[in-house]
Amino acid sequence: MHTADPSQHHYFASASSYISRFLLPSSEYQKPITRLNWAAVFIVPHLLTLLLGLLVRKPNATVLRCALLPFVLGAQIHILCTYRFKNPAFWALDFAQSHYILYLTVLSAELGIIPEGRVKLAEVTATTGNEKHSNGVAAQDTAPLRSFYDDVLHAIEIIFSSRGIGWKFGTGYGLHVPPGSTVSRSAFLFQTATSFLSHIFILDFIESCCRSTPIFDEGRLFISTLPPHLRYTLSAITTLAVAAVLSNTFSCIYEAGALVGVGLLGQPPSSWPPLFDHPYTRDTLQSFWGRGWHQLLRQTFFVIGGFPLQKLFGLPGLLVGTFLGSGLFHYWGLSVSGKGTDWRIILFFLLQAFWIALERGWKVLTGRKAGGMGWRISGFIWIIATGQLMADVWISRLYDACFIPPQLSPTRRYILPFVFRCYAALA
Repeated sequence: MHTADPSQHHYFASASSYISRFLLPSSEYQKPITRLNWAAVFIVPHLLTLLLGLLVRKPNATVLRCALLPFVLGAQIHILCTYRFKNPAFWALDFAQSHYILYLTVLSAELGIIPEGRVKLAEVTATTGNEKHSNGVAAQDTAPLRSFYDDVLHAIEIIFSSRGIGWKFGTGYGLHVPPGSTVSRSAFLFQTATSFLSHIFILDFIESCCRSTPIFDEGRLFISTLPPHLRYTLSAITTLAVAAVLSNTFSCIYEAGALVGVGLLGQPPSSWPPLFDHPYTRDTLQSFWGRGWHQLLRQTFFVIGGFPLQKLFGLPGLLVGTFLGSGLFHYWGLSVSGKGTDWRIILFFLLQAFWIALERGWKVLTGRKAGGMGWRISGFIWIIATGQLMADVWISRLYDACFIPPQLSPTRRYILPFVFRCYAALA
């Protein structure tokens, strides 16, 4: 009887151990982000996704994309799990870059396996007789070949067009994009710059007020020394503050991109529609999450959970799977940023799907759509109550993180000292 060579077992065990350590290194193998390597840590994942973005637009490149995908994902996962900011002051940046590289990793996985490629709406013709390449791009015999420069621009657009604006993949499943600006370029730049500065100020004001309040020194959402009615009132207010921090942070990043795109790259203002669409005025949670809140990671959540569960359970699977995908994305983002794991993140998003299922069930039972003041108030209470699950996780993990450095904070340098002096004078 043939017996396996023990050296082969040792070789495979060593190889698997090395691969595991390369992809998911323990804390002892993690490396700090420094001035010397930060550019590589940030640029390499982009270049890898850019490569697949170039190939996904090419005919007959499906096999090549699939062949490159393991190497691309391996490198991105290695960077995602290996490099960390060690200074607590940069934990907010560490948290953001971990989620962003995770987004690039999921996008690479999608670009590597989708058979239809990425098609722009301008390339979808009304003529049904048009032949299509294997990647889904319509064949145009009379059109000149795109230059490499155009291909690169399209690949860059694939990375940053996460909502699918102008692309075929962004047309289905009820994508809502608020109307873009119709003002002149100069007026758009002025309005965006003013909005950017206002969001920076609001973000700084909320963070400074929380850090200047001694009761928050414990870094916890629920203050055990307070009586229950005050404890949960304060936790609800703090949850609203966390939501405001998130929305203002997203708006700052998006508006900075709009200033670059319109001001430096010459893009039309209409290509940068608003990120949010009055989320806090929505009557239902379905409208809140589907139309009011930003849709930047919509396709990412579809890929992680929505599409797989839709194949098994239809539209109910798409609903639950999308929120499950959102929960897993935020769960993994927290984990790879080195802040531990917490199942409450996934629970929060699944509870949103549960409430939306109730709203849809109401229409089935009564024939009337959910909406009105009753649904608005109950939905608001639900999202604040369940949102404390997420708020407690983020506060406890990121309390030492700093969004606005104290030396650059107008609230901490000027506003709060002035308020304290006035209070002391009146006392």
